Amino acid sequence: MMAIKEGATREEIVGAVVLNLHHSGLATVLDCLPAAIEGIEGKFEGKF
Repeated sequence: MMAIKEGATREEIVGAVVLNLHHSGLATVLDCLPAAIEGIEGKFEGKF
């Protein structure tokens, strides 16, 4: 949510998650990516 409030695009957010691939591994990135996309699409609005 912070990234969106600062004006980051969907591509930038997805890129940031994928950038951690070499640190965290594919399974971790694949686990986190759906939550990041849901956040971008506003599905977490009001849940925090």
